[in-house]
Amino acid sequence: MESAACDPSQHFSFAQVGFNYVAYLHSKRSVDARALNARVWDALLDKVAVTPPAGRDDEFRVLEVGCGVGDMCVRFLTCARRGRRKLRYVLVDNKLENLEAARRGLLRLLGDKALARSPGKTHVSRRADSQDRESVSVSVAGDHSVHAKASFEKRNAAMDMQICVGESSTIGPACIEFVCADALQYCTRSKSSEHEEQENAPFDLLIAAAFLDLVDIRASLPILFSCLKARGMFYFPINFDGTTHFSPSLHEDEEIEQEFHAHMDMVNESGATVSQSRAGRKLLEYIPRAGGNILCAGSSAWVVMPSTGFQTAGPRYEENEAYFLHCILSFIEDTLSGSEMCSSKIDQDTVMRYIQRRRAHVDAAELSYLAHNVDVFGTVDVPMRNK
Repeated sequence: MESAACDPSQHFSFAQVGFNYVAYLHSKRSVDARALNARVWDALLDKVAVTPPAGRDDEFRVLEVGCGVGDMCVRFLTCARRGRRKLRYVLVDNKLENLEAARRGLLRLLGDKALARSPGKTHVSRRADSQDRESVSVSVAGDHSVHAKASFEKRNAAMDMQICVGESSTIGPACIEFVCADALQYCTRSKSSEHEEQENAPFDLLIAAAFLDLVDIRASLPILFSCLKARGMFYFPINFDGTTHFSPSLHEDEEIEQEFHAHMDMVNESGATVSQSRAGRKLLEYIPRAGGNILCAGSSAWVVMPSTGFQTAGPRYEENEAYFLHCILSFIEDTLSGSEMCSSKIDQDTVMRYIQRRRAHVDAAELSYLAHNVDVFGTVDVPMRNK
């Protein structure tokens, strides 16, 4: 049974649920939907509609890394104009609970469409030997934020989950695969193969939503692009780009923002600073260097504020956006908590008082929040692959 904390149809109360990452991903669905740049999204859809698939079997192949709870997959399935071409959509995430939530959401979507609107069938399969593996901890990249440690047991348990929809369904024939793995490791394993087997064939489209601001962009782009066919497409929406703003203003805002952004940046193995807090503008610089051609880019700011346009007394937030704001405050609080990994220069009492005041603003439906993001769409030339 799906808990209320993870059911997107339910209202999340931070006081009752606390921080839950799957619930956070569900809570930002409406925020992302408003934020995504329509011009960049339309450019992607237009290109998909006229692009022949990479494989000989008329199968259009999509790889999404850091897929979360599958919202982008749902958006693509319901919007992309691909005719009756078969679709293979591979979702990769290193959190099994995210993939399970994505699978549940897609079953709700595809099951309703197939059963209610056509005689098409939805089928879920999992290989019999994909469970009960030995549990061995495996470290994966980016464990300071959405990425965390996974286990060998969990990775194998999710490796063979699929949802397949027949040709008679309203969305056309599709097979959706769920892979629990580190995204860059998955791409590294795939890129060295130029075999014609379906599982190793190049992808037509790579999607990475709210992902590249969590990794070393310069080092990651060649790895990600290597999974694409020549002239394959990439779509990178919601890349943070250096603005975190709250209203009403407090005198600590500037110091908190600067310290928070400073902790987003990291030092890579070569000693260079990786500017994750300015990932959006860095993508515009690094994509051409990695062999990509930017066809369209635009702003995709998160804007969350209370509204009086509801049939209730006083202002309130849309859907679960109050929970979303509490999660953003939790990210800031954890980042500036003075741990060994993230030692803050700000007095801890100051941080705690600031967070408490901001949480009170959320509970009173008084807090507004703005974060600047950038969306990018384009194609790659001939990707580099290991021989």
